[in-house]
Amino acid sequence: MSVNDITDVSANASFTCNKDGEVYYAVLNANATIPTANEIRTGVAGAVTSDHKTVEKDVSATAAINGLTASTAYTLYAVLVDDQSNASEVTSKNFTTLATGINVTDRDVIKIYPNPVTTWLQISMNKADGKGNFSLYSISGSKLSEGRIENGNALLNMEEYPSGIYILRITDGAFVQEYKVIKK
Repeated sequence: MSVNDITDVSANASFTCNKDGEVYYAVLNANATIPTANEIRTGVAGAVTSDHKTVEKDVSATAAINGLTASTAYTLYAVLVDDQSNASEVTSKNFTTLATGINVTDRDVIKIYPNPVTTWLQISMNKADGKGNFSLYSISGSKLSEGRIENGNALLNMEEYPSGIYILRITDGAFVQEYKVIKK
């Protein structure tokens, strides 16, 4: 089970099982009580969303998870019920939705280049104090790197990361802005 394509309000859950059957799942706030297999099958009180998908052995099934809140930690719980009505153990996966930008005009004062990037990513901030922080996240939401923007500039070495899509979060105390960065 994995959670990917995480945005500020949605994500996709992927399930690959070793048997044919139904995957029942529920998304709860990360601090909620862990549900039982039966609760996941019949509906968990307080779940952000819950549903089920038919799965075939060794074939990935994807479920869209919508209605999430930005910058919130969630846990996806799932249980497989095979064609003989045997239920698996409950599995879980934690994930956090992305933040949203607060002020559209703040995007005008930050420049990220080159994008796509191969080695060094330049971060420029055209603000009076020229100070801020940045964090680089994988598309699945894991923090990979962080640093400070001083005098309006910072360099981020992307050479060690594999090709793919990353999220760069810039903050200065008054705003949070996220950018999609493509590593070639």
